[in-house]
Amino acid sequence: MRDLEQTEGQNQERMNRYRLLFVEEWRRQRFTNAQMAKRLGKSLSLTNKLKAGTTPLTPPVIDKFVEVLGINPIRAMFAVDIAMSHMSYFDPGFQSACTTALTFFDQVMVEFGYARGLADFTTTSNVTAERVEETARMAASTLASSFLRSQPPGHGLS
Repeated sequence: MRDLEQTEGQNQERMNRYRLLFVEEWRRQRFTNAQMAKRLGKSLSLTNKLKAGTTPLTPPVIDKFVEVLGINPIRAMFAVDIAMSHMSYFDPGFQSACTTALTFFDQVMVEFGYARGLADFTTTSNVTAERVEETARMAASTLASSFLRSQPPGHGLS
């Protein structure tokens, strides 16, 4: 199995982390269940089930939560899929780290010929897992080379 593939159990855990992130933001914005149901365009009963986790999230419902709650989708993905903690999303240091990482990656993409950085890369129709892996490998190699060149003599990695 490839690293990017998930078992059904792992996918359920991932969806639960998204649910918990949405519920926490929902709590922070102090929406009632009825208000959230109206904003989502769903029944109160379904909204309660989504909140409790008794009804699974679907991609369209996730997109609607992101829109309604003003969730940053990339930072949410970093929190859920990389940090494996929905609460990371709310940490100011985590937010700063995400912004820094995206800014860096966007600049790397420009260096590799995507004139508008990530915007060009994500709108290109031929985005594949292999292409993402290749670009990430090139970016990591460039980053490592830059890092090693920037170290004063005698202070490199051992």
